[in-house]
Amino acid sequence: MQLDTAVRTAGPDDLATLAGLVREGRAGLAEQRGGELWLRRQAIAEPVEPALAALLADPDAFVGLASIDEVDLGLLIATHDADVDHRVATVHELFVVSDARGVGLGELLMDACVAWARRRDCEGIDGYALPGDRATKNFFETFGLVARGIVVHRRLPPDDPAPS
Repeated sequence: MQLDTAVRTAGPDDLATLAGLVREGRAGLAEQRGGELWLRRQAIAEPVEPALAALLADPDAFVGLASIDEVDLGLLIATHDADVDHRVATVHELFVVSDARGVGLGELLMDACVAWARRRDCEGIDGYALPGDRATKNFFETFGLVARGIVVHRRLPPDDPAPS
């Protein structure tokens, strides 16, 4: 049986679906290495609905939904900074529900994002993968995204002495 897969640009009527997918995509992230800090510092803050509504209205944002047989099962949110000389699109959220993985929804979302970035004269695309998230890193690499820097971090509990 052939699955009918598609990607479309999300609109205001999709706000509840987007919020649900964002929350589902973040479930369990806090337990992954680097996940808790990413959620606090880089992720869209809760409640996500106001920020998602703003992104839907932002001409410098791409909010895409991927579906199988018209059921939305994945999303990609990207922005670019229009005020810099070197325009780079940044993928902020990319998620496909676990039961829908492996059929090409992530690829469709990235293809749509790449096309969107090209139309805006971006010279590159950045994405983010947590340390140890080999699947996300490998996925991004299939689209030519490779590490251009590594962020390192050390947690400093109050009673942790400084190294000598």
